[in-house]
Amino acid sequence: MMKAFKDLNIKTKLIIIFVFIKVIPVILISMIALFGINELYTFLNTNTLAIKKTAQEVVTSTATIAVEDSILALDKKSQNSLEILSTQIAQAVANFLYERDHDLLFLSQSKPNPEMYQTFLETKKRYIMDVDTQKYVYDEHEKKWVYQTQNELETYFNEAKLPDNKREFQRIDPKPFQSKAIPLYKEITFLDLKGNEQIKISSLSPNKVNVAQKSNTYLKAENYFKHLSSLKKNEIYVSEVIGKYIPSRIIGTFSPETAQKAGIAFEPENHAYAGKENPKGKRFEGIIRFVTPVYEGDKKIGYLSLALDHRHIMEFTDTVDPLAYSKTDIPDAGEGNYAFMWDYKGRNISHARDYFIVGFDEKSGEYATPWLSQDLTNAFNESNVSNIHTFLKSYPLFHEQSLEKKPNLEQIKKGELGLDCRYLNFAPQCQGWMQLTENSDLGSFIIFWSNVWKLTTAATIPYYTGQYGSTPRGFGFVTIGANVDEFHKAANATKENLEGIVQNKLGEIDTMMTQAEEETSKHVKSVMDELTYSTLLLIFFMILIAMWLSNHLRKRLDALLKGSNEFAKNNLTYHINVESNDEIGILANAFNQMAHSLKGYMDTVMTLNASLEKKVQERTSELLLLNQTIQEQLDIKKEQEEKLEIFAKIFSNTIEGIAITNLEGIVLQINDAFSAMTHYAPHEVLGQDIRLLRSYKHPDSLYKEIWDTVFSNTAWQGELWNKRKDGTLYPALLIIHPILNREGHISYIVFIQHDISVLKHNEEKLHQQAYYDPLTKLANRTLAYDRLQHAITNAKSRRRLVSVLFLDLDKFKNINDTLGHDIGDLLLIEVAKRIQALCSQSDTVCRLGGDEFLVILEDITHYETAISVAKGIIAALSQPFYLEGRTISTSTSIGITYYPNDGDTMKTLLKNADIAMYRSKTNGRGSYEIFTTALSDFIKESVKLEERLKKAVEKHEFFMHYQPIYDLQKKEIIGLEALMRWNYKGVTYFPDTFLSVMEETKMIAEASSNLFISVFHFIKKLNEALGRELFVSINISPVQFSVAPFQESLIHALEASTLRAQLVCLEVTESLFLENIEEVSQKLAALKTYGFCIALDDFGSGYSSLQYLKVLPLNKLKLDRIFVQDLPDSQSDIAITQSVLALGKNFNVNVIVEGVETEEQCKFLEQIGCRYIQGYLISKPMPEENVLEFLREKEH
Repeated sequence: MMKAFKDLNIKTKLIIIFVFIKVIPVILISMIALFGINELYTFLNTNTLAIKKTAQEVVTSTATIAVEDSILALDKKSQNSLEILSTQIAQAVANFLYERDHDLLFLSQSKPNPEMYQTFLETKKRYIMDVDTQKYVYDEHEKKWVYQTQNELETYFNEAKLPDNKREFQRIDPKPFQSKAIPLYKEITFLDLKGNEQIKISSLSPNKVNVAQKSNTYLKAENYFKHLSSLKKNEIYVSEVIGKYIPSRIIGTFSPETAQKAGIAFEPENHAYAGKENPKGKRFEGIIRFVTPVYEGDKKIGYLSLALDHRHIMEFTDTVDPLAYSKTDIPDAGEGNYAFMWDYKGRNISHARDYFIVGFDEKSGEYATPWLSQDLTNAFNESNVSNIHTFLKSYPLFHEQSLEKKPNLEQIKKGELGLDCRYLNFAPQCQGWMQLTENSDLGSFIIFWSNVWKLTTAATIPYYTGQYGSTPRGFGFVTIGANVDEFHKAANATKENLEGIVQNKLGEIDTMMTQAEEETSKHVKSVMDELTYSTLLLIFFMILIAMWLSNHLRKRLDALLKGSNEFAKNNLTYHINVESNDEIGILANAFNQMAHSLKGYMDTVMTLNASLEKKVQERTSELLLLNQTIQEQLDIKKEQEEKLEIFAKIFSNTIEGIAITNLEGIVLQINDAFSAMTHYAPHEVLGQDIRLLRSYKHPDSLYKEIWDTVFSNTAWQGELWNKRKDGTLYPALLIIHPILNREGHISYIVFIQHDISVLKHNEEKLHQQAYYDPLTKLANRTLAYDRLQHAITNAKSRRRLVSVLFLDLDKFKNINDTLGHDIGDLLLIEVAKRIQALCSQSDTVCRLGGDEFLVILEDITHYETAISVAKGIIAALSQPFYLEGRTISTSTSIGITYYPNDGDTMKTLLKNADIAMYRSKTNGRGSYEIFTTALSDFIKESVKLEERLKKAVEKHEFFMHYQPIYDLQKKEIIGLEALMRWNYKGVTYFPDTFLSVMEETKMIAEASSNLFISVFHFIKKLNEALGRELFVSINISPVQFSVAPFQESLIHALEASTLRAQLVCLEVTESLFLENIEEVSQKLAALKTYGFCIALDDFGSGYSSLQYLKVLPLNKLKLDRIFVQDLPDSQSDIAITQSVLALGKNFNVNVIVEGVETEEQCKFLEQIGCRYIQGYLISKPMPEENVLEFLREKEH
C-alpha cells in the first residue's frame, strides 16, 4: 500500500493528505462529540439511579443504626439490671440460710427439751405469697388460665403536682398481694450418738426412728448420719434439697388441647404445679436438713437436727418478675421472664414449673431419672449397664453441650423432666452458667432458645456452711431468664415509623428522577441532529479547496524539477525561470545561486589540494616527537599518583585518629578515625586550632613540655586526656611528630592518637573485682585489710585511735534456708546501704563474706565515737526490711576493738573484734560488745563446750525429764512435757547452758532425732502400763524446723513406736514465725493433718500477735510463766491471763498456764475458768524411771 501511495502524482497525494489532515479529524471530532453526548446521557441516567439507591441506603442504614444502637443500649442496661437482681436474690438466699445456721447453733447451746423445741417450731415462721389457686379456671376463648376475681395491677402516675417536677415524672404503685406466715421448719429432732431420735417435733412423720438406717429417713433418701461423727463443736452438716419428684407429661400450658394431644385426661391436679401454666397442679415439697452436735461441757451427747421447709427457698425465685416493678404472686414461665435456682452441682432446686425440679423416687430412695439429651440416651441404650444412675456416674458431665443436640422426647411421655444441667446436653446455657459461677462469680449472656433470643444471668449463692464450703459455687446459683424483645419494644416502634417516612420520601424522589430523565433525552437528541448536518456540509467545502490547491502547486513544482535535473548533470550554467517572489520563487533563486557558487568553489579546491598535502607531512613528524615526550612524563606522574593513593588509603583507613597542622597548630587535614574519635566533622575542625581538644585535666607545664619537645625536632609520645565535641573526656595514647622539609625545617606537625578508653575501663573493672564485693559494692576483704593497715600506720604517726567494728547478722542462715538465697542477697544489699548511710566518707565499710561486715573508723579521738556508730547500726538494722512483698526482721551483733589498746597489729585487732562479736551473740543478739581480756577466755571456753557437745551427740548423752500437765476439771494428769537434759561426767545440765550452742551449730537436729524415738517408745509403754492415753509435748526448735528431713524423721520415729500422732503435741515458739509466717503455717498445717497437735509455747513473752491465732493451725496456747508468778496480786497479770483464756475459748484453742507453783495461784486460775495447768505445784520435771510410780500415786 505504501508503494502504491508513492507512485501517485502530487495532485492526488495532496488531496489525500488534505482529507487526512482536515476531513477525517472533523469526522472524528463529530463522532467523539456524539459519543460524549450519548455517554453523558447514559451517565446521567445511571447516576440518577445510583443517587436514588444511595439516598435510600443512607436513610435506611441511618435509621437501622439508630435503632440498633438504641436496642444495644437497652440490652446492656437490662443485662446490668438483671445481673444486679440475680445477685440480690442470691445474697438474700445466702443470708436466709446463714440465719438457719444461727437458729441451729442457738438451740444446740441449750439442754434438749421437747417443750422448747415445740415452741420454737410453732413461733419460727416466715411470710409467703398466698394465692388461692382454686380460683383459677381455664378460659377456652383466651386459651389460658385466668383468675376468677379481677387482679389488681401496678398503677402508673405520670403527672407531677409541681411544674418543676413534670419532666419524665413517673410514680408506680406496686401491685397488692395476699400473704400468709408458715413455719420455717418441718421438723426438729434430737438424736443420740447412735442415731436414735430421742425428741421429735415433726410434720413429716410423728414416729421416732433410727436415722442411721437410710430406709428410716425422709423419702428413704437421707444418709446424713454417717457424716455426723466427724462434726466438732459448732460445726454444721447441711444436706442437699430432699423432696419427692412431681412429674408432668405436658410442658407449657396444661389445657384440654395439650392433654388430648398427649393422650391423657384433662386432670391438671394430678400433674406438677407450673404457676399460671397449671395453677391447680401438685406442688414440689422438700426439706434442707441442718445438723450440729450437742455438748454437755466438753462431752458430745448427741445431735440436733432442723428440717427447713424448702417452700421458703422457692419463694425467693417464684415471686420474681424481672421485667416488673412488683413481685408476682404466681410465676408465669410462658412469658419467658422468670427466675429459678440450681444447686452447686447444677441440679434444679427451684423453678416456675415444679416438674423441672430434681427430686427423689420415694420407692427407691434414689434420685428420679432426670431429663436426658437424645445422644446420652443412645449411649445408655448401647451400654450393658441396666441402671441409669450407675451409667451416669461414668458419663462425662456437660458433654459437648450444643443447640444442635436434641432432648429425649420419650421422657416427656413418661413425665421424666427433672433438670440436671450435667446431662442436658441440648441446653448449652447449662455450661454457660457453670462457667459464669466457677469462681464464685456472676454474669450473663444471650442465647437463642425456644425460637426467641433470651438474656440469661447466673449469680453464685455465697453460702459456704458444711459441704457447701468445698465448692466456689457455695449453695448453688440463681439464674434469671428474660425475653430480649421485651427490652426494646420502644426501639422497634421507632424503627417502624422511620421505615414509613423513608418509603414516602423515596416515592417523591422516583417522580423527580423520571421527569429529569425525559427532559434530558429530548435535549440530547436535538443536539446530535444539529451536529451531524453541520459536519457533512463542512466536509464538502474542504474537498473543493483541496482540489484547487493541488493543481496550482503542481505547475510550480514541475519547473523546479527540471532545473534539478540539469544541475545533476553538472550543467551549472542552467538558469531556472523565476515567476514570483513567494516561497517557490525564493527556492528557484536559491537553486540558481547554489549552482554559481559550486562552480567557483570547485576551481579553488583544485589549487589548494596540491600545497596542503606537503604541509601535512611536515606537521606529522613534529607531532610524533612531541607525543613520545608526553608519554614519558605521564609514566612518571602515574607512579607518583599510585604512591600518593597508597598513602591516602593508609591515612583514611587507619584506626588511629590523625590530624595535620601547621606550625601554629591550625588543622589542615584530618582522617575519618579522627572524626569518629572526637565527634568533629571535617568542616568543624579544619582551620581551627588543634588546642580545642585540650581537656584541662593536665597542668600547663605538661603542654609546654610537649611543644618544647616537638619544636626541638623530636617526636613526643605519651598518655593524655582529650575532650570530644560534646565535652566528654577520653584517654588517648598520643604521638606528636614534626614533619621536616628539604632544608631540615619543620613544615607541618602530625598528631596521631589512639583511644584507650576500653583499656582504661578494663583496668578499672579489674580493680573493682579485686577490691570490691560484687553483691553489695562495698570494699572486700583485700581492700579492707589494706585500708586497716594504712589506718594503723597513720594512727602511729599522729597518735590517734582506730576502731574496728566486726558485724554479724543474726539468724541470717535461717533466712537463707527458709526464704532462699535470692532473698538473702537482697537483704545483704539493703543491710550494706543502711550501714554505709551511718558512716562518714573517711570510714571504710566492707563485706568480709557471707553475713559478716567490717567497719573501720579512722582518725578518731574518743572511744564513744565507735559506740555511737555501733548503736546507730543496731537501731537501723532492727527496723523491718520489705523485700519482694515480704517483711523480714533481723538484727546484728557487733564486736568492737580499738588500736592500740586491743592490739597493735591488724591480725590481733580483727581476732579480738571477732571474739567480742561472738560474746555479743551469746548475750542475746542485737547488741554490741567491747573487747576485754576476759572475753578471750570466754571464747576459749565456748570452743571447748562446742567440742564436748559434739561428743555428747555421738555418745547419746542427752535424755529427757518429764513434767506433768494437769486437768483442773477432771482432777487428773492428762499429759507430760518432755524436757531435754545433758549428762556430762555425772552432772545434769539444763538447756540454758548448752541449747544456744547446739542451735547455732545445728547439732540440735541430730540430737533431737535420736530423742524422738526414745520419747515415743516411753509414752507408748507408759500408756500400756496405765491403760490410759496420756499425750506428750515435745519442744521444737526453729533450727530443727528449718532442717529439711525434720518432718520425715519425726514421722519415722512415730511409726517405729506405733504411737498415735494424736497423742503427740509439738510445742513451737514465736521466733519460728518471725521470718515467714505463711510458709511455717503451711508446714504446721501438714503436720496437723497427719494428726499431730500444735501448741504455741511461751505465749506473750515475745512478739505475741493475734495474727498467730488467725493464721496458724493451733490446738493449744501455753501462757508464759511471767504472767503467773505475781498472781493473784497483780491486776495487770490478772487482766492478761483472763484475756488469753477468753481468746482461747473464742478461737476454740485450749490454754495451758505454765509456772503454777502455789495453791493460791491454782485456786485463782480455776475460779477464772482455767482448766489446764503445769508447774512445780503438780511436780518438778522428773526422770523417766520415776514417772510411772508418780502417776500411780496420783491415781490413788
